[in-house]
Amino acid sequence: MSVLDFGKDHEEKIEKKGLACKPLSGFNHIAVFYRWLYEKGQIKEELLDKEPDFKAAFSGKKDLRAAIRNSKLVRAGLETDFIKDEGRRFANEYYRFNKNGFPNDVDLYALSVFGEEKYNCDEFKNEAYLFLEFNEEYYKGLSSYIEERWQKRTPKIKGETIGKDKLDFILERIKKETETDVISIRLGIDTPGLCDSKVAGYPYWPKDKEYPLDNEGNKMLLLAQINLADFKHEKFPDHGLLQFFVANDDMIGLDEENGHKVVYHEFIDETISLDDVKNMGIISNEDIEDEFFMFPTQKSYPMMFEVKRESINSYQDDFRERVADILKENFQIDCKDKFYWNYLSEDDVNYIEQGQDGANHKLLGYPIFCQEDPRDYMKDAYEKYDTLLFQLDSEYDRAFDLMFGDSGVSNFFINSEKLAKLDFSDVLYNWDCC
Repeated sequence: MSVLDFGKDHEEKIEKKGLACKPLSGFNHIAVFYRWLYEKGQIKEELLDKEPDFKAAFSGKKDLRAAIRNSKLVRAGLETDFIKDEGRRFANEYYRFNKNGFPNDVDLYALSVFGEEKYNCDEFKNEAYLFLEFNEEYYKGLSSYIEERWQKRTPKIKGETIGKDKLDFILERIKKETETDVISIRLGIDTPGLCDSKVAGYPYWPKDKEYPLDNEGNKMLLLAQINLADFKHEKFPDHGLLQFFVANDDMIGLDEENGHKVVYHEFIDETISLDDVKNMGIISNEDIEDEFFMFPTQKSYPMMFEVKRESINSYQDDFRERVADILKENFQIDCKDKFYWNYLSEDDVNYIEQGQDGANHKLLGYPIFCQEDPRDYMKDAYEKYDTLLFQLDSEYDRAFDLMFGDSGVSNFFINSEKLAKLDFSDVLYNWDCC
């Protein structure tokens, strides 16, 4: 998931520069792109089902800009998670930002409407695109630029290919054989509360409980907090808080014997306040002002959950073996060393691997890694950690600033029997980056 364009960035320009246009103008070009995608049949039904205002806006009954701004699902921006595969590939290809922070076509269209002299006038303060009137003429004009790019888009599969039907057969077979539950996590843009599910910020903490400390005796930072009442799944209780703490050091707790801690609070004392937490000497990542601060974010983001199904992804060795076996069994392509990428075109490889993407934030499911699975190189010691408890990925775009090292990802693994007993005393923590 990714927010390609964040409407509130444009809205803030209007306020900061004192522009004589309505705040919703910051969502004009994003609304055009959404409507164009809808008319191309590239918007997923999931968005229309979960956000009735979008459906009404696409039929002209509501203002699409307001629907985008108020939506927690699309997070006030162009959210690729609700765009179908072909449209999503095009959106990522099309959204090349210029120096002002939006696609070049938005700028070019404004220039064509106003002319060079007015486009550069003092009134517009280099933000002419925000002064275009949001109407049918605007939609037709800007969408014509988008349509032209669409007609010239990069084909889905290039070069010598075994064919889309065969590639889809491989993906469907792997999906059928390996599908499992995953609790998908989306980040929001609102300010989370003390007991809310969230990334970072201040943790809930009862007064009579010992707080997690690192090897130096310093209080750890909250990496994530999950209110289990926010979703239902048989492997988790329907109440309480699950917290993930890490040491505040240059490796985010990775190299310390006591560099991380997972805590489960079965019951929440609703009388505990933020001031109570602060009075215990507990700090959050948002309190730290240090140019060498290595923690993945200086902000806090709320979490939203959805139970889904996902299949094994290309980060696991088993994926490689399954692809090779299917190629040999069904299409007589013998990948003798199981390295299928040596036998398929680069575009076919990309198609297969992008079709099984395990990235993003989640509970359960299949993990991803930038380097390798730590359980592979210490199998005797780590094979007991057979379940992905929690994964927090990097997410950095127009709306979010969350990154482990250089575009890394963090994982917490647990033994399935210990998870069933809600015993979080022995959890394997890892993060790596590119």
